[in-house]
Amino acid sequence: SAARGGDAEPLLANLLSEASIAVPLAASTRASVLKELVALAEQSWQVYDPEAILDAIRQREEMVSTALPSGVAIPHPRRPLPAALGESVMAYARTASGIPFGDPHGGLTDLFFLVCCRDDRTHLRVLARLTRLFLRPGFLEELRAAQTPSESWEKIVSAEQQLLQAS
Repeated sequence: SAARGGDAEPLLANLLSEASIAVPLAASTRASVLKELVALAEQSWQVYDPEAILDAIRQREEMVSTALPSGVAIPHPRRPLPAALGESVMAYARTASGIPFGDPHGGLTDLFFLVCCRDDRTHLRVLARLTRLFLRPGFLEELRAAQTPSESWEKIVSAEQQLLQAS
């Protein structure tokens, strides 16, 4: 219900754009994936300090990898970077095959969601929304099957809409 503080609003659809999506992403190392994700986020025109963001997500991954056992990673700075951003922004990429990104179980990662927010509240809401999407049966398979940025964007947006209608 809308009474839950705006949680019934599209979130990912507003932070992610087709311009910030790469499918498939030509990157095969953790370092190159992070660099490419920041370059994608720059397509939003909201990134004022790409170096600061890249440093922050690199440091975060070195502390503890954001890779999940499902083959997804959510690189993000440990704390919001309001000075480096106009608005909160996301980028998404799928590599052609899984790469070693730091999954504690040794699995490979091929789906990457970069999350850069101006404030903690938005950051936590985005992570919660993504987590709920990842649990939706078939969602990750659909993303892996999507061949283009526009197809990927449509899958994410429509899955988010279904999630909101269901809650």
